[in-house]
Amino acid sequence: MTSPITDTTGIPSYADITKKSPRDFSIKEAAQSFESFFIYMMLKEMRKGQSLSEESADRSGFGKETYQAMFDEAVASEMTHAGGIGVADFIIKNMK
Repeated sequence: MTSPITDTTGIPSYADITKKSPRDFSIKEAAQSFESFFIYMMLKEMRKGQSLSEESADRSGFGKETYQAMFDEAVASEMTHAGGIGVADFIIKNMK
């Protein structure tokens, strides 16, 4: 006899819930992760150009760099989940 806690009969699998194959889900997830990383790297490189013009201001430091990296990562993630710039869609379209 199985206990009520470990009995999983009648619980749909994740694939049943999403109505997609696991491969489709993993392609979408990987494409979105790549797009998020791509946007993060673009933001990081744009900040390098900004920091070169602000060197005389002497506002640099470990805390600022860490905060900016975390901020850029969060912005990239939100941009991707809001539709992104089309990189994930392009990858998904060409991987199917």
